[in-house]
Amino acid sequence: MANYRESNVTGVTWQRCHRIDIRNPYEEPKFAVFLEEEVTDLGNNKIVKSPIGQILADFTDPTTVVNLINPETGDSLNSSVTYQDIYVILHSLYIKLATERDAV
Repeated sequence: MANYRESNVTGVTWQRCHRIDIRNPYEEPKFAVFLEEEVTDLGNNKIVKSPIGQILADFTDPTTVVNLINPETGDSLNSSVTYQDIYVILHSLYIKLATERDAV
């Protein structure tokens, strides 16, 4: 049996992280799960998203270096941070947001 309304399509497909789940358990190893999806742009405002996998990153070594990349262009920013830097940034963001919330 033929597929109902079958047609050939053209478009652009890419892979991206659509969600990051960060775990910060008390006195236990910290880790993050990056959930990935494949996005297909078929044109005419038709976007198809499909989950494809995940990456688990543990933060047991705070000296691990991450080279920074421009999210818009993919170009290197010729700079880096460590896992400890990322932890400090996220902690600082949490404290800022919690303080703002509690000031109301």
